[in-house]
Amino acid sequence: MTCSSLNLDRFIVRLLRRDGLYLGAEGNQGLRSRSSASFQETTTAHSNTLRLIADLREKQRQDRRWLPWVGLGGVVLALVLTVTLPRFLASNPTTCALIGATWTATSTGVNACVFYGE
Repeated sequence: MTCSSLNLDRFIVRLLRRDGLYLGAEGNQGLRSRSSASFQETTTAHSNTLRLIADLREKQRQDRRWLPWVGLGGVVLALVLTVTLPRFLASNPTTCALIGATWTATSTGVNACVFYGE
């Protein structure tokens, strides 16, 4: 073993001790206790993740029950707006011009939004 490789080995051991990974005199016993604790933590985290996924799937099933009603509400809203929106747009001169009509006064003196045919 050369001097540089010995220094490298000491450096690696120092880094491992600093990070708490060097087993040293405790040998495999310390490794086993650390691995079992780590295994328990991993198992617990895995169980928590599976529980969370199950809860999210249940919520998704509940939300799917409302989906047809939301779709029906959207269709009804679209139909209502198709009928009522032009009526409200034609109620003042600015929006009347935006939809391509002309704002005029009728013979009775009432203002109206009128589409003239060509």
